[in-house]
Amino acid sequence: MPVNRYSATETPMSISVKSDVFESLIAFCRNSKERETGGILVGKYEEDGSAIEILEALSPPSDSHGTISTFFRGIFGLSDKLNTRWEKSGTYYIGEWHYHPAGVGQPSNQDTAQMLEFAKVDDMQSPFPIMVIVFPSGNDQYKVRVFLFTQDGQSFELNNVETLGEDL
Repeated sequence: MPVNRYSATETPMSISVKSDVFESLIAFCRNSKERETGGILVGKYEEDGSAIEILEALSPPSDSHGTISTFFRGIFGLSDKLNTRWEKSGTYYIGEWHYHPAGVGQPSNQDTAQMLEFAKVDDMQSPFPIMVIVFPSGNDQYKVRVFLFTQDGQSFELNNVETLGEDL
């Protein structure tokens, strides 16, 4: 399965995303019927903290609700799903994914504030939470933008720098 790698010159952090994660995101977006939707990204940090691996995108919890321009991610069943992944594979919450059916993939002020707050919460165990925003690009095609947030209140957009034909 190909792996997409993202980075930015402003930060030493890099992100690796398996292509099947993006495929599942696009499937969730297609099923949303032009409503915003979203969920959790699961993965892990490299031991030296310089890289993040996104290994899975969870479906929206059943208590989530979206409109054409707003989304509330629910929490029903998330603790159990995250605990199971931690116990089986040592993976955990890495960030959020979000679909903007009417947008260009820019995080809203609320999105940014939430992710910056998540970066400060030690219990989240995600000092550099990621937000992946999916948006339509015409003809049933989709684009993604990847953002990294830091504990000191900064955010960076990371660009796809390479696609490798190997698993993480």
